[in-house]
Amino acid sequence: MKRIGAIWDFFQDKIVEQFSRYLLLGVILLSFLEVIRRYLFGATFVWTEDVLIYFNLVAVFLYFGLAQRQKVHIELDIVVELIRRRWRRLGDIITAGSYLVSLSFCVLFVSFGIKFVKAGMDFGRRTENADLLLWPFYMVLLLGFTFMGVEFVRSLVLQVKKIKEGKK
Repeated sequence: MKRIGAIWDFFQDKIVEQFSRYLLLGVILLSFLEVIRRYLFGATFVWTEDVLIYFNLVAVFLYFGLAQRQKVHIELDIVVELIRRRWRRLGDIITAGSYLVSLSFCVLFVSFGIKFVKAGMDFGRRTENADLLLWPFYMVLLLGFTFMGVEFVRSLVLQVKKIKEGKK
C-alpha cells in the first residue's frame, strides 16, 4: 500500500503539479503578450481569450487533488477545533465524516459528469473564438475531481487509523 502511495505522490508531485505550474506560466505569459499587443499595437488575437480561460481552468482543475493533500482547501476548522478541545475523539470522527461526505460528492460529481462529457462529445460543442472542442475541458474537470477523490480516500483512511489508535 505504501508503494502505491509513493507512486501516486510521485505522479501528483512530479507530473500533475509540474504540468499545472508550466501551463499556468504559459497562460500568464500569453496574457502578458496580449496586454503588450493591445497597448502597443491596438490589436489582439481573437482566440487568446478562450485559450487563456480554458487552459487556466485546466491548470486549476488538475490541482484539486494536490490542494487536498496539502490541506489548503477551505475547511471549517474552527468548529472542529472547538469540539476537539473538549472531545478529541468526536472532533476526529467529525473530520472523518467530512472526508466521507466530500468523497461522496466527488463520486457523484464524476458519475453525473461522465454523461455530460459524453453529451459534449456527441454534440461537438466548441469555444466561441478559438474553435476548441469543449468536452476535453469537461473531462479534465472530472479528472481533477477524481484526483481530489483519491486524496479524500487517503485522508479518510489516515483519519480512521488515527481514531483507532486513539481508542487504544
